[in-house]
Amino acid sequence: MYELLYEGKAKQMWSTEDENVLRVVYMDQATALNGKKKDVIKGKGHVNNQISSLIFEYLIKNDIPTHFIKKISENEELVKKVKIFPLEIVTRNVAAGHFSTRYGVEEGKKFNKPVEEMYFKSDELDDPFINESQALALEIATKEDLNRIWD
Repeated sequence: MYELLYEGKAKQMWSTEDENVLRVVYMDQATALNGKKKDVIKGKGHVNNQISSLIFEYLIKNDIPTHFIKKISENEELVKKVKIFPLEIVTRNVAAGHFSTRYGVEEGKKFNKPVEEMYFKSDELDDPFINESQALALEIATKEDLNRIWD
């Protein structure tokens, strides 16, 4: 029997016969406001899996190591079990959502250069914005880890 190891807002992680491999199941659930607003969008899991698989296949083809093994169904893929940083990196080319609200910028404003933001992945804390010195102080990542993220 396979064990559900993690369930987030958009995907589930399941054990497999191999302790070093996990099965990712992309769900049809859509969320906003850190999961406070939820809805089901039929086919969303399939689309997310398609996009994820394409990106990881591209990275692998260009000799960039990833945890991706292969897509196994419309909404599932196999991945290597890895230790993750509880960080979310958001790259914005256009002002939208919380960015527009937080900084008083009109939705749709295009940026001259992409804006990169880092958030501490914590449902209990509502995924707060975090800077590098805070990530280091909380021992979420090392300086080397952060350098690799931003390179």
